[in-house]
Amino acid sequence: PPPRPSLYWLPPPARPPPRASRRRWVTAGRKEARMAGVGAQTEEGLASYRQYEQIGCGAFSAVFKARKRQSIEAVALRRVHMCRQEKLLAEVRALREMSHPNLLALHGWYKTDNHFWVVCEYCPGGDLAAVIAHDGALPEPTIVSFGLDALAAVAHVHGRGFVAVDLAPRSWMISGCGLLKLSDLGASRHLTEAAAPPPDALLSSLSQGYPASYLAPELLRQREA
Repeated sequence: PPPRPSLYWLPPPARPPPRASRRRWVTAGRKEARMAGVGAQTEEGLASYRQYEQIGCGAFSAVFKARKRQSIEAVALRRVHMCRQEKLLAEVRALREMSHPNLLALHGWYKTDNHFWVVCEYCPGGDLAAVIAHDGALPEPTIVSFGLDALAAVAHVHGRGFVAVDLAPRSWMISGCGLLKLSDLGASRHLTEAAAPPPDALLSSLSQGYPASYLAPELLRQREA
């Protein structure tokens, strides 16, 4: 039997994308770039990445394991529906302004006819929510290590003038060397925005299924009980 998939061995894709669709792969347009505040996009297209198996999904997105061609570098390729444009652009804007070992690295983002594609750092450990669900209570040294990683990530985000809104376990990824990395900054808000009372729609979308303890206190500070 073949060895288990790793960074050095990846199975061939089941269905390679047709050439016609590759020609439609273009970098995000200047309008979206200005909206996100991220400046000019890279000229490298999605054709530079080879897509493999799906490793995650959501209501409006799917995540695939991929590899940059002519290298052994594995990446996470996230496909996001156009209806989530505002959230995605906020996340790209935040990630482009930050770089830290405990934040998921952004390699690039692209646009096709119906989707945005985001190329991020690949974390083989999966998300923290899945680890807790599978293993239950974690060992104390692991909890301490993850706690320090989380504090470092949040401190860096605050230092750059942003508030990390959603800190639920699903928003934290585990790297191959065991580092905890904050991955979801799509709902992040600038500190000046967080000082104002949050809109009901934002609180409703974030709080469904998650305790208030996972929300940023800046969002709840001025809200009446």
